[in-house]
Amino acid sequence: MREMVICNRYAHNSMYIIDIQMIKIMRKVVNDRIIEVIEALNLSEYAFAKKLGYASNSTIQRITTAGPDGKRASPGYETLMTIIDTFGVNPTWLMTGVGDMFGTIEGVRTRGNTEKIITVTPSGGSSIVLVDQKAAAGYAQGIRDVDYVDRLPAFNLPGFTNATFRAFEIEGDSMEPTLWQGDWIICTQLESIDQVREGYVHVVVMQDGSIVAKRAVRNEKGLILKSDNRAYTPYTVDLEDVFEIWKGVARITRYMSAPQNLDVRLTTLEANFNELAKQVSQSLRKKT
Repeated sequence: MREMVICNRYAHNSMYIIDIQMIKIMRKVVNDRIIEVIEALNLSEYAFAKKLGYASNSTIQRITTAGPDGKRASPGYETLMTIIDTFGVNPTWLMTGVGDMFGTIEGVRTRGNTEKIITVTPSGGSSIVLVDQKAAAGYAQGIRDVDYVDRLPAFNLPGFTNATFRAFEIEGDSMEPTLWQGDWIICTQLESIDQVREGYVHVVVMQDGSIVAKRAVRNEKGLILKSDNRAYTPYTVDLEDVFEIWKGVARITRYMSAPQNLDVRLTTLEANFNELAKQVSQSLRKKT
């Protein structure tokens, strides 16, 4: 039996049935049809990506442009459905090239909840994708495949919308006391080095696959990366060696500093004051 998914089409309160097997067969050429959609809409890749809810055009660029290995990334199901929903692209044409570019699938549109529905949420930037220490080891290579992101765990938080978010797990002590081992830093992706906010914490993904959380400062070569732990020396990375830059916007931590005992501090301060007053009084008596 062929696998089918009925995808909720939020914009029009209707649903489309997508044949998963058909998608897998046609994915090799769907990249070209996505390029045709961009051209037909007279949009740049950046403008196209922004309308889809991405903070940068990196995801779309991987689909439309071959990487160093000569291969293009395969568009994921969420990306395909978001294109369909956002621009009214005919799903049949997008998957097979049959029919008109814009329109609907006749005969399979349905309404109501009479059938079992598997909902595919459009990637509007509300999901925060988790990249733990294990996933970080293959992140730079895996992210070239759009489906890689779909396989990573994700969650939602109020207020985190209309952007592409990642949560990276912190490893090591180089950013203590700001970030501790096992903390998570939630980031939004930057489109260029010009968007780096100097002195703020950023996550930098390098071409060699390494991922670091540091305070970033721009210079003529690229970025100066600084740790909050003074035991670590700042260093410079060339821009050509940088794969992605993410700006930290929040953190999730299990570390809570011990409460400050104000009573003890006030008692100590009072004792010091009394001792000082006693010494002043004795000094005055000696002079008289």
